[in-house]
Amino acid sequence: MCPAEKKALSRCTFRKHERLVKQKEFKDIITHGKKFATQHILYYIKKNELPYNRLGVSISRKTGNAVVRNRCKRRIRELFRTHKKEIAQGFDICTVIIKDIGSLKHEELKTAYINMLHKIAARFGEDKS
Repeated sequence: MCPAEKKALSRCTFRKHERLVKQKEFKDIITHGKKFATQHILYYIKKNELPYNRLGVSISRKTGNAVVRNRCKRRIRELFRTHKKEIAQGFDICTVIIKDIGSLKHEELKTAYINMLHKIAARFGEDKS
């Protein structure tokens, strides 16, 4: 990997302040946010007054054992991390995985995620791409 690629990747991090972890935050976003759905994932979006986006990932125990659930959460966090520059800043995004996404190929999941980002941007009237 060349130094330029390393530098570009280092800017695509998922920092602690970009995480939603408190149950109160999740409930607030789910009750007051706008809902977007794909076949496998529900997205709840709410504006925050911060200059960056925050992500929270939730998954039911019915989806699988801990290994499966953690793999699903890692995949969603990775998509958020690598594509966070493609959506307008200032949103809280609560992602609820309703079906196992482990069987989806990365490209399928990436395409669905990017399409959802464009729908969200159009709905909020701020297209970043």
